[in-house]
Amino acid sequence: METVVRKKEEKEIFKNKESLSERELEIEIMGQTTERSMEDRSVYVNIKYNKNDIVTWINGEKAIELGQMLIKHGTFALESNMINHQRIHSYNILKRFLNDKLVKYINLIMVDENPVNYGKGFCEFKIKPQFYKGKSPKYQEDFEFGDVMYFTTYDKKEFLTTLDKFGGSDKIIFHNYKHEFWDDKINSFRMRDKKLERILK
Repeated sequence: METVVRKKEEKEIFKNKESLSERELEIEIMGQTTERSMEDRSVYVNIKYNKNDIVTWINGEKAIELGQMLIKHGTFALESNMINHQRIHSYNILKRFLNDKLVKYINLIMVDENPVNYGKGFCEFKIKPQFYKGKSPKYQEDFEFGDVMYFTTYDKKEFLTTLDKFGGSDKIIFHNYKHEFWDDKINSFRMRDKKLERILK
C-alpha cells in the first residue's frame, strides 16, 4: 500500500496569443501534494492576462471537470471550423459547375426556418443543382449541400444580389419558402421541368 507520493510536483505553462488583438494569455498549472495544498487536493493556477494576474487553487475533481469542459467545447469549435471549410469547398464546386455552364436551375429547399445558433430571419436550405440533360458531372450527379442563409426583406436589390452566388435569380427555384421579393409564378414555370420531380426525391 503506497503511503508516499513518489511523483515530483511539476508545473506546466499554457500560452496563447489572440490573433486579432495579440494580447497574451499565460496559465501556470501545478497539482500539489497534500502537504503543500491550500486544501488537501489542490491544483495551483496562476492566470496572467493583459498585465493582470490571478492566483487561485482548484480542487482536483474541479480541475478534471474544467478539463472535460475544455475538451468538449474545443471539439465543438474545431468541428464547426471543419464544417465551415466544407461549406466553402461546396460553394467553390458549385461555382465551377456554373462557370462550366452545367447547371440549368438551382433548387433552394428550405428545411428549417429556425436553425440553432441563428436569429430571426435565418433559414437552413438544402442547395441542389439541376444539371442540363447529359451534362451531369461524373461521380457528382447527386451533388448537394446545406447552408444557413438570410434574405433581406427591406431591399429588393440586395435580395437579388444575394442570389448572385447561385448564378443569379434566373437560376433559382425556391421550395417551402415564401419571400415578398420573389414571384411564385417563376417557381411554378420552372418546376414544370419533368426532371425536377426525380431530382428532388
